[in-house]
Amino acid sequence: MTSANLNILRYLLKSFETLLSGEFKDSEEVLRWVRSHEEVVTWDLTDDNFESRTDSHSPDEGTLDWFVMFYDADESTCNSFIPMWETVAHKLRGLVHVGKVEMSVNDDVTDRFHVDENDCPTFLLFHRGKMYRYKESAKDVRTLTNFALYKFKEQRGMRVPEPPTAIEHLYEYTKEKIIDIMVRLHMTKIEDITQAHKFGVISLISQLD
Repeated sequence: MTSANLNILRYLLKSFETLLSGEFKDSEEVLRWVRSHEEVVTWDLTDDNFESRTDSHSPDEGTLDWFVMFYDADESTCNSFIPMWETVAHKLRGLVHVGKVEMSVNDDVTDRFHVDENDCPTFLLFHRGKMYRYKESAKDVRTLTNFALYKFKEQRGMRVPEPPTAIEHLYEYTKEKIIDIMVRLHMTKIEDITQAHKFGVISLISQLD
């Protein structure tokens, strides 16, 4: 392999955090691999776009499944799975959509699917309105890819929880805003916060009537 080709490979790995998988016989194979991984294909999913993007609760007939990793960017061990997850996304491209949820800033989605923040990373497959949790101890490209393609069928899927209603979204949004204001004002008593965000939601809803 020439130094130029090696530099291209190093740049790609640094820019897109994609794991190098497989063995390569020559530089041409490396370049073909590079060209096939020029684009990041993992979707970033959030509280705001999760359901509109995945349609996990009531997917249309014939739509692709979703394989989602829940992770904590502040936890180094958990965060280290992101490069591998991008490789899984390339393996499944055109077969299964692959996404990731950063748990520390998307608590609504995390709570909705009962993901334990201490169980990091957590992998969930969404298939025809049901969800399947990856439970194997091995967390590598091959086993995760196989799970998304067919191994999940060995489990009994659970119905995907209904997405939050507009009122629930409004409540959570208002609560977070009020708590944020109170923290800034150094109001730390939890009972004051609870009473205040309840009052804020009621006031906001009354203005919408």
